[in-house]
Amino acid sequence: MNHQEIKRYVKQDEATSYYTSLKRKAGVILTWLILKTYPSISANFITLTMLPLNVLSAGVMYYAIVTSQPIFLLAAFIISFVTLALDSVDGNIARIKKTRSIRGVYFDRLVHNISHPMFFIVMGFALYSNTNHIGYLIVMLVVGILSELSPLDVSQKDVEALFIRQILFERTVNYDFMKHQESQMHVREQQKAPSMLRKIIKTILMNDVYYLVILFDLVFLEHQFYFTIMFSLIDLVAMIYVRANISMWEIRLNEVLKELYRQQSKKR
Repeated sequence: MNHQEIKRYVKQDEATSYYTSLKRKAGVILTWLILKTYPSISANFITLTMLPLNVLSAGVMYYAIVTSQPIFLLAAFIISFVTLALDSVDGNIARIKKTRSIRGVYFDRLVHNISHPMFFIVMGFALYSNTNHIGYLIVMLVVGILSELSPLDVSQKDVEALFIRQILFERTVNYDFMKHQESQMHVREQQKAPSMLRKIIKTILMNDVYYLVILFDLVFLEHQFYFTIMFSLIDLVAMIYVRANISMWEIRLNEVLKELYRQQSKKR
């Protein structure tokens, strides 16, 4: 399978950031190289390989910050980018080999739910070790928790699963959809493909941008990380804002429930 053929198996939905687009392009090249070298490799193996690579990247980042050596920060960034590209590779291989599975999706979410908080927690300990300021650690712990384990996010997913199971199995009634169809027309416009501005903002707030911000602090501020902490606070506000948009989430869930009710009605 050549490079052009592999492109047909890349995710078709529009990338939410320019960095994600770059990652997918790198993923095509990596998919070709990996399948050419190890044709029998599985998508799940690629997914699980991401975890030790993320641990390695975080460890190198920690060493770079504690010892104030930018060259190691560059190495950590390269490892992180390769790992992000592998996040596209596992999906490509699963689609190519027709081995998509619930287990594969589970492994993917598990790796993300471990790796993202770990990235910020390790960064927090590194900044604290370098400066002896506990504030750095506290802020990064909060950012780490909200990055993947936000109570808002978890609660919304729990509700989605509960309502969908209710519709499909009709065993409990926690929510009467027919009495709560208060759709707002303007929402349809908000659900269109990501705009250029939104994609730029999402690109700026990608985790890997932290490497650049930390590098700036290491070079110009030596043992202080003011730009890193300011960037993390902006990131924190953005994460809370996105996850706290409950009305938007509720409307999107209503659309899913409406379609499920329609499908169930047709079967009857």
